[in-house]
Amino acid sequence: MKPSGKIVIVAVLTSLALASQGQPAFEPKGNATDEALARYAELTDTTILRSSSLGVLKSSATADLPTDTNAAAAALKNALLAQGIELVPFRGLFTIAVPPGWSNSPLKELIARLPTEGVEEQPQRAGTTGPGGEIIPPGMIDFMNADLNQVLQLYAELCNKTLLRPTQLPMPQVRLKTQTPVSKNAAIYAVRASLALQGIGTVEVGEKLVAVLLVDRVATFTPPEPKPVSDDSVVSLSDIPQFRMAPAQQLVDYYAQLVEKTAAAAAELGQSKVLFRAQTPLKKSELVQALETVLALNGLAIVQPDDKTIRLDRVQHASKRK
Repeated sequence: MKPSGKIVIVAVLTSLALASQGQPAFEPKGNATDEALARYAELTDTTILRSSSLGVLKSSATADLPTDTNAAAAALKNALLAQGIELVPFRGLFTIAVPPGWSNSPLKELIARLPTEGVEEQPQRAGTTGPGGEIIPPGMIDFMNADLNQVLQLYAELCNKTLLRPTQLPMPQVRLKTQTPVSKNAAIYAVRASLALQGIGTVEVGEKLVAVLLVDRVATFTPPEPKPVSDDSVVSLSDIPQFRMAPAQQLVDYYAQLVEKTAAAAAELGQSKVLFRAQTPLKKSELVQALETVLALNGLAIVQPDDKTIRLDRVQHASKRK
């Protein structure tokens, strides 16, 4: 019997959280910034989404706080702002920790455009379901210094989509711990926002695909349009080949099989390295779009010099031929 989505996600959450906690600390133990943000999360009962550009506090901000919870939260917020960290509440569930001046930055606009459907301000009890999906218990997502691959694995499991990425991406270490019960939709939002705050953006490509790229490219990146195929049957996950730092020519050869064309060799470009691993079953038309998107993320494109042949080219050259 195939395990339920709930069991799979819980297993992934548990394994990734344990792996993250086993990593060496990114900053010195007892870091004043970590201490202050953890305390603020407790006082406000919100999940902290933190920017990668936060500095280390020069002194503790948690000493001598008032005993009243609201007063302590306000005092801590002011103390952090005085040391260069602004705390911005969002939808009752989250607090975004950023450098001052963030409100006028392009990153704020990117965060504001992230889908928030099903991100409830008052989540239901853990273990139930609601408009935002299955409720994940507090602390189940607990990344201390997770690398990008770990976070992307969780993201793919949560949204049940295949992620498409360029070969070269920064590898930031992500810190994210859910303070309260959150719906699956809220967890997806938290992961996407955390990635954006580390400089990693996401772009939806149809219903089953997501492109992962630098935030600077999000506004200008246009995924390839879907193309019809003669037999648009679903390809099982086990039948979709994986390309791990593989020559781009191998990906083009597989693409040619899907569209029933002949792939011409591209000696130099064909040796460019690409990454592609399907994480869900895909229709053939979705596979075609996924492969084209992976190439586009690496500055490559497939062109068709005649009715029977395809070959690899650079994106800028391919666009001039259209």
